[in-house]
Amino acid sequence: MRDYPSFICDSMLGRLGRWLRVLGYDTLYQRDMTDEEIINLLSDGNRRILITRDKDLYTRAIDKGFKSILLPYENIIQQLAFIGRELNLNLKVDPNNSRCSICNTSLVKVSNVESVRSCIPPLLRSCKRDFWYCGKCNKVFWKGRMWPNIVKITSAASKNMRKRNL
Repeated sequence: MRDYPSFICDSMLGRLGRWLRVLGYDTLYQRDMTDEEIINLLSDGNRRILITRDKDLYTRAIDKGFKSILLPYENIIQQLAFIGRELNLNLKVDPNNSRCSICNTSLVKVSNVESVRSCIPPLLRSCKRDFWYCGKCNKVFWKGRMWPNIVKITSAASKNMRKRNL
């Protein structure tokens, strides 16, 4: 298990939350989570870092002593690059370390495809070899048509992370 930071994304940052999960970072996000619920979660001692675009929520969290990041960007590449630079994160995607983009559970590489056969579309069973499984959602993931775009975005964010001005 990697020892990396874990996050809470506010209700405005669902897309970013999913990207952080794909990158392997434990990230809480619920669309309907209130600011008060977020502050309470931060108060539970779970040592999560708040990521927000809400200045008031950011100020409340900082005033209570919680580590927080105020994102100045809306673009996902700029957001990932900014967080990566602030926290010196690895932005290279590796499905062996990814989390479920839906529920945040760590994915498990499937060693026996027959065990998840019913979750895999028939055409993929013969042409794909590597699958990752979420035991909570009962979903199977693979390097499909979205994979090149995932690599493109994370590579661009990693490259931009080294720039002074995004």
